[in-house]
Order: sequence, then structure tokens, then C-alpha cells
Amino acid sequence: MELFFIVLILSLLLVIQTTLNTLKYIVLGLVIVIATASFAFSQESSGQNKQFWAYTYFNWRLNDKWVYNHDFGYQHSYASPSLTTLFTRSQFNSQLSGLFSLHGGLNLIYKINESNSNALEVRPWAGAKLRWPYFWRLNFVHYLRFEERLEVIQSQKDWDSHFRFRYRLSSNVPINHAAITDGTLYGLFAYEIFSVSFGDDLRFTTAATQRFELGLGYQQNIKNRYEFVVMGYNSKAEGSDNYNFSDLVFFLKYRRFINWE
Repeated sequence: MELFFIVLILSLLLVIQTTLNTLKYIVLGLVIVIATASFAFSQESSGQNKQFWAYTYFNWRLNDKWVYNHDFGYQHSYASPSLTTLFTRSQFNSQLSGLFSLHGGLNLIYKINESNSNALEVRPWAGAKLRWPYFWRLNFVHYLRFEERLEVIQSQKDWDSHFRFRYRLSSNVPINHAAITDGTLYGLFAYEIFSVSFGDDLRFTTAATQRFELGLGYQQNIKNRYEFVVMGYNSKAEGSDNYNFSDLVFFLKYRRFINWE
């Protein structure tokens, strides 16, 4: 896993060193990232789970303070038995200041399991973002979210409920311009910890998952962004003190911005 991130960072630096003003350099950067991730796949143990994700994000700017988002997602896990997840997510965002915003929404998720134990999940959630600090070309975003996960398996009638929180630290780094504008290639990275449940006595359990993301993005214009991310999972089960690398994900994202002129 460490070798993978070292090679990927070196690949990103190679792209940064080149003059990036045309689409051919963007394609070159993506090829390097894909080749690096493919190499990492071959280096990991056979017990590692491989996944492919594809998300589309639609962002409507309603006014200076409010934004409505509607997203669609596809996830496929190649573990045995395989798992395919389809979801749609609606949310409203309120920009309270240049640094701070509030978020709330609802996810509807359908899980198709090869073992025929399909499941439906309803996930209401609320969170807040803090955009700080800013320096050089870095803008850090802190995101804290609380969610209720309500899930029912197709063959059963009872709903299972879990209250969880997520914390995410992320940043986008423009490469060929001082800021992200039309025709900008940018690097992106994120760290996230989630799935830490509250018990009935409001104490934390020790079950947790960490995500690490590195990738490349391209803003074609103010309306369209494209991103390719490689994500690694570290997980630990309840009662364990050690994180174990368990998942590696190819992640494609398309972001559409409406009424942002």
C-alpha cells in the first residue's frame, strides 16, 4: 500500500513538472494514475477487495446562500459474493459565510447481492463544512456529518438502524493555474473516517473505517468537472485495535454546475 502511494505521488509530480495547457497532458496524467493503480492491484494480497465506483453530481445554485444537489451513484465490489450498489442522494446546502456551510439530505440506496440477500437502505443525514485554512494553492475543507442508516433485507421485515458519524479532510490543488478556473488540471486528496457507531449508552464502539484518496481532476469550464480517484480502505472490526487494508477502488466522478455563471 505504501509503495502504491509513493509511485502515485511521483506520477503526479511528473505531471506537475510538465507544462499542462492542452488536453493531451490531462490524458497523460490519467494514464499514469491508472497504470499506477493497476500495478498496485497486482502487488496486493489475494484477500483484498477490488471495487469500481462511478458518481454523477448535479449542483443547482438557487441563490447566493442556497444550493440544491442531486447525485446518482453506482458501486460494484468484485468480492465473492459480488455486491452492486445503486443510490440517489438529495441535499440542500446553506452557505452561512465564506468559510462555513450547513448541509442536510436523504440517500436512497439499493444493494444487489450475488447471494440474493438484496437490501434497501434509507439514510437521512446532516452535516457542516469548514473551509480553512487557505495558503499557497491549498484550500482545506473539514466536513463533519451525522447520519441514521435504516436498512431492511429483502427477505426480512424488520429494519436495522445505526447512528454514525463521518469526518472528512480534503483539498484540491490546482496544477497549471494559480486557482481552479477554466482549463485547470488539479490534484486532489482526502482522508475520511466513518462508520463509528454510537451504542445504546452513547459510548463509541471501536469499529471504524478509514479512507485515503488521491486523484486528478479537470475543470473544463464553470459548468463541468471530471475527476479520477484511487481510494484505499483501512478497516478494523469491533474489539480490534489494528486497521487492515481491505479495499481498493477506482472512482470516476462527473460534476455538473447549473446556474453558477
